[in-house]
Amino acid sequence: MTTSIPSKPPIKKQHVPPKPTTWLIASIAILFVLTMFFIYWQLQAIQQKTNALDTAFTLLTEQQNSNEARLKAYQVNTQKTQAAWQDDLNTLNKTLKTTLKEYTNLSDDWRLLKARYLLELAVLNAHWGTDKSVTVAMLREADTFLAPIHNPKLLPVREGLAQDITEQLSAPTTDITGLLTHLSAIQTQIFDLPVIPLPTEALADKSSEISGRMDNIIHFLKNLVVIRYRTDSLEPKPTLSYEAMLRATVRLNLQEAVWAILEHNDTIYHLALNQAMNNLERSFSSEAAPTQALIKQIKQLNTTPLSTTASIPKQGLSALNTLISTSIETSSSTQGIDAL
Repeated sequence: MTTSIPSKPPIKKQHVPPKPTTWLIASIAILFVLTMFFIYWQLQAIQQKTNALDTAFTLLTEQQNSNEARLKAYQVNTQKTQAAWQDDLNTLNKTLKTTLKEYTNLSDDWRLLKARYLLELAVLNAHWGTDKSVTVAMLREADTFLAPIHNPKLLPVREGLAQDITEQLSAPTTDITGLLTHLSAIQTQIFDLPVIPLPTEALADKSSEISGRMDNIIHFLKNLVVIRYRTDSLEPKPTLSYEAMLRATVRLNLQEAVWAILEHNDTIYHLALNQAMNNLERSFSSEAAPTQALIKQIKQLNTTPLSTTASIPKQGLSALNTLISTSIETSSSTQGIDAL
């Protein structure tokens, strides 16, 4: 038989109040844990910023490396371009030096020949043309070609050119613009001229044909109306078409004179003006003041010569031909002596 052991009643623990040091230690432990947690959070934030800075630094390093590579490539290209330019500059300097040497070895004969060509053109233009400004321009261009030549033998040539230019500038010229404007003003005044009435002979022929009928009519009307006879003659008035034809004829003569001025034809110019004066005297009233004024103006224009005596510039050309022929003879004699 088993015997049961009686259980002991539980022993109740007595509540011991904590000591003050225990509370202090617990508070310090809690504060330490919070401090450690704060420090860990700060370390995590610092680590994130450090990672961001490392990433940015890596990107900047890569960009710097890329820029350095581009700079090196640009420096290489610049050096190549500079070398190429230096080679071209050296080649140009060599070519320029060679050209200058060749130029210094050349003579001034081409300038003499060029000047003679211009002077020959000036002579032709003065003989066949009417524009003296072109002749003067050619003479001055020839003098410009001769200016760089330092040769005392050229003094007569340049003196002759100066005299030719002075003669061309001082030669009398016709005011073409003044003549054209004067003729244009005359053409506008033609519309105000009074026209001579039509001749009465033509009406007299027609009246003789019907004189018999008029006598019968007058005899019949004597018993009906009173007919009074007037001693003054009734002159017929010209029609508008007739007046227009007369004015157009004179204007056509003046237009012909304008054409002669533009073509520098002195004969046609005077002939057209004479025809215009004859048509004015025949078709318009010569006693009227406007008609007399126009005829006087046309006579004044008719006394103006359209073409003047041409001044041919020959002094400079003759002196230059003499100089060229002398230089050719001298060079040929020198070559003959060298051959001997």
